[in-house]
Amino acid sequence: MDRGVEQRQPETFWQELKAEHDRIQIEINEVAMLVRQSAAEVERLAQRNAQVTTRVRQMEAAIETYPRDAIRQLYLAAQESELRLTVMRGQVEQLQAKQEKMHQYQQLLQRVLELKDKLQLQEHAKSAGPDTKAISRIIEAQEEERQKLARQMHDGPTQSITNFLLQTEICERLFATNPDQARLELANLRNAANSTFQKVREFIAELRPMMLDDLGLIAAARRYLQDIEEKSGLAITFAPAGTGRRLASYVEITLFRAIQQLVTRARDEARASRVQVALDLEGGVASLVVEDDGEMVDLQDLAGTQKKQVEYLRMLKQRVEMLGGGMDVSTAGGSGTVVRLQIPVEA
Repeated sequence: MDRGVEQRQPETFWQELKAEHDRIQIEINEVAMLVRQSAAEVERLAQRNAQVTTRVRQMEAAIETYPRDAIRQLYLAAQESELRLTVMRGQVEQLQAKQEKMHQYQQLLQRVLELKDKLQLQEHAKSAGPDTKAISRIIEAQEEERQKLARQMHDGPTQSITNFLLQTEICERLFATNPDQARLELANLRNAANSTFQKVREFIAELRPMMLDDLGLIAAARRYLQDIEEKSGLAITFAPAGTGRRLASYVEITLFRAIQQLVTRARDEARASRVQVALDLEGGVASLVVEDDGEMVDLQDLAGTQKKQVEYLRMLKQRVEMLGGGMDVSTAGGSGTVVRLQIPVEA
């Protein structure tokens, strides 16, 4: 990370962050307007496509009475109508995905600004050094999330959209020479678009599951763990306590991210076959325990070296400590790993 960022005056950093938050809000409003306009265009194209489809069916019912050229023109019109509708629907989906990502980014900025207000209330003038260190950690965590998001977008939706463009060009060239093959390519394109749309929805849900805001941490964690279990075959036991309680947003998202990271580590890195997740929201301290039967974490690496395999564990530990909590990593009876973390919560 650029050392100049760390050397900025804290007040300048917060002003820039607030300006970025306001800029994103303006862009969100602009994208929302484009979504409304594009959705209206989709509706218009859908009606036109239905009309053309009806004409094609009428023609096919009495095809012997139609000249060859009229048949060809009607089929071309139907193909063009369906292609335009498909392209416009894809544009709406892309705009909606962009809109959702921008919402997530704005919420992240908002949470950081809220954390700044809380830090200012807790810190006095002589604690400028520790406060600056906390800001540096926030910046590093934010940059890490941005890099992860950029990698996921590049490897997923961006590649798929590139393939869509190529397939669209193929369809355009086939319309005049081989309509049957063009329709087949268009069907393949539609299936690929649907598949990519589902992946984007899963990607957005992973960034910020709506259930977390609507129903709370335990419901969101249960749904996430069920999805992981169904897709990977990993045996997961979930033991929650304090089901009806809601915590501050920053505490809930920290605990949810911890569950995501630790279960993903158990599945992908530790190659575990079983994971136990215990989440307790009762009392003045929220606690999370994640235990797996996979390969153990090297505790020496966690304490000293800079290996990327354990870097995310160190960053998670820093986030928990910034909230006044603590995190401990140990082995589970000679095999597997146990991660325990606690975060104090307000009454």
